[in-house]
Amino acid sequence: MKNYESPVVLQFEDLAEGVYAASGSVEKEDECWTVTVKKEQVIAHECIAKFRVIANHPGTVHISTKSTVTVVFSKNVESAYFDAGTTTVNGSTVIIERESHANAYGVADNYNSNLEIHLSSSEDAQEVDVVSSMITCTKAPNVQGGF
Repeated sequence: MKNYESPVVLQFEDLAEGVYAASGSVEKEDECWTVTVKKEQVIAHECIAKFRVIANHPGTVHISTKSTVTVVFSKNVESAYFDAGTTTVNGSTVIIERESHANAYGVADNYNSNLEIHLSSSEDAQEVDVVSSMITCTKAPNVQGGF
């Protein structure tokens, strides 16, 4: 039996090549998805505003196991409910996470679902707007080992 020798990592600033050490990490990509968030209804007496979240993953050639939509509103949000996933609220930001089946390669996984946000007043419910929205995709290896 040989003695174990600990590997040594050397760094050379003047070289253009290197080794990527994060083997097995899951990459994220946001250019494969598109998202639109539109206001559809206000129930002022209940301090509720309803939005439509439309996300498209148009047959990109990789498997997506989860999409994360981040929506920033013009007013602080008390709580949120999403038909097709879980929500986290932090001030005026709502983060929606939706798990995907990821059982098909290169197949579109689109959704068109309701997001209901609860605000502190009926005025806020009437005035709230979307400031920004973005979506990210969590990719998984396909059966061939690639993304």
